[in-house]
Amino acid sequence: MMRIAALLAALAAAFAACAQSDYPSRPIRLITPFNPGGAIDVYSRLIAEPLGKRLGQNVVVEAIAGANTIVGTRALVRAAPDGHTFMITTMSTAANNKIPFSKTLPYDPERDLAPITQLSYGTVRLVAAGAVKPIAMTGPQRSASIPDLATFSEQGIPNVDLAIWVGAYAPAGTPRPILERLRRELRAVIHAPEVREKMIAQGQTPIGNTPEEFVAIVRADFPKWEALIRASGAKIE
Repeated sequence: MMRIAALLAALAAAFAACAQSDYPSRPIRLITPFNPGGAIDVYSRLIAEPLGKRLGQNVVVEAIAGANTIVGTRALVRAAPDGHTFMITTMSTAANNKIPFSKTLPYDPERDLAPITQLSYGTVRLVAAGAVKPIAMTGPQRSASIPDLATFSEQGIPNVDLAIWVGAYAPAGTPRPILERLRRELRAVIHAPEVREKMIAQGQTPIGNTPEEFVAIVRADFPKWEALIRASGAKIE
C-alpha cells in the first residue's frame, strides 16, 4: 500500500509539473467584481493587454458586479485553480466583507482565496477633478500622484493608516509556481513606465509584493477596519 501511495503521489507531482510548464495554455479570465467603467474595471483593462503579451495569451476582463464584490468573488472561488482565472479587487473582498456579512458570506477569504500580490494603494480620484480638497494622506506614505500632500503622521496625527488597496487573487489550490508566475508578470506590468504613469495619474501607487507580504498587510488592516465598521453601527438588512 505504501508503494502504491508513493507511486500515486509521484504521478500527481509529475502531472502538476507538466501542467505548470504548459501554463498558460488558453486565454486567461480576469474577473473584476465591480461595474464596467468603474475605477477597478478601468484599472484591470489597463493592465490586461500588456499582461497578455507577457504571458503569451489574451487576458479577457469580465466584470461581475454585485453585493460589494461578493458575486464576482463567488465566481472566482468556483473556477478551476489552474491559473486561468484570477481577480483584481479591493480590500472589501478579503477584509471589510467579513464584518457586515459575517453570517452570510459565501466564501472564506483565508480558505478560498489564494493571494497573488498587492498591486497598489490609492487616493480618491475625485481630487484631480477638483471635487474634493485633500487635507492629508491616510496611507503610510505620500502618494506619487500628490507628492506635496503630507500624511496625517507628518502633520502630527499618528496611527492614521487607512489606505485603500487593490490586490490580485486566484482560487485556493492554484499551484504556487503559477501564482509566482502571475505575481512576477503583474509586477513587471504595473512597474512598466507607460502603465506606472497612468496608475499614478489615477492616484494609484504601484507595489507588486509577495503573497506573504500581501497577507500580512490584510491581517494588519482587518482590526482597524473592523473597529471602524462596528463603531459606525452599519448593518446588512
